[in-house]
Amino acid sequence: MFGNTIQQVKEIKKYTDDRIRIPFAYIIFLVAVFIFLNPKYITLIGASNWVPSNIREIALTFASSLYSQIIIILLILGSIWLALTMLSRVSVFRKILPKDVDYTNNTTVSWNEYSAIAKISHAIKQLVTTWWIYCFSLNVLFGRYCYTNFFDTNNGLNNLGDILNSNLKIMNCLFYLNILCAVYYILKALFEIRKPTRKVYLKYDDLSFYHFINSFEKANSLKEVYKTIILKEKYSDKQKYLLIHVQLSRYGLVKDKFTDELISQIEPIPEYQRTYEIMDSSENLSDIVYNFESLKDKA
Repeated sequence: MFGNTIQQVKEIKKYTDDRIRIPFAYIIFLVAVFIFLNPKYITLIGASNWVPSNIREIALTFASSLYSQIIIILLILGSIWLALTMLSRVSVFRKILPKDVDYTNNTTVSWNEYSAIAKISHAIKQLVTTWWIYCFSLNVLFGRYCYTNFFDTNNGLNNLGDILNSNLKIMNCLFYLNILCAVYYILKALFEIRKPTRKVYLKYDDLSFYHFINSFEKANSLKEVYKTIILKEKYSDKQKYLLIHVQLSRYGLVKDKFTDELISQIEPIPEYQRTYEIMDSSENLSDIVYNFESLKDKA
């Protein structure tokens, strides 16, 4: 029965993400706010009757314990994020983190500071949005105190039971922040149009996220030089290979300093101005190598 409930929740989440295009957590939040403003529905729903008391108690205790220390938690996470960000700019981690390890099953284990920064950023975002919404919803449905008295039109949330009074201001801020987020997602769902698209190029800065595997150069009839490269993603969960085409130099006309006549000249293109066209991508290296060798034979 419990497994069926989890599967149904997953299906509802997928439907809200794909069809309604409002995150599942904010669907829950909108329902919780409605019940919060209309407390008579708490009795009609009778959630306390179909959720065992020990599970209710564990959920409420965990949520209250977490958010009673929310300021300290956010300060700690924010400090770690700031320290990692500052240290990443001076290349400290290249010296202290383990080197990448390649395995025969086409996977690479990498250690990098950007992964830690991204995960901490995600945790902070989850704390102030999704996880807070679940805490709020739990207290609306199962709160041991009269949750309808927690809100005051002048003071906002004025009593959160186990949550310490010293944190009420930030809890108020999170309440209104999530109201704004809900409005944003509703407007986005109404007005946003999604179209399938394919990324067909990389910028020079993107190259730091890839391993170089192989390359060759060729020149056209104008003696402009082009380079074909095989790259492998460093930090993706699934290994991905790219076949890249980039122009290294270009033909142009410049004025002669002495005669003012236009003369032809091949100029190198600075690295930061180059456009790296994605010709092919695959999780199978052999597919990319086949195309690479075919192009090389024609060069």
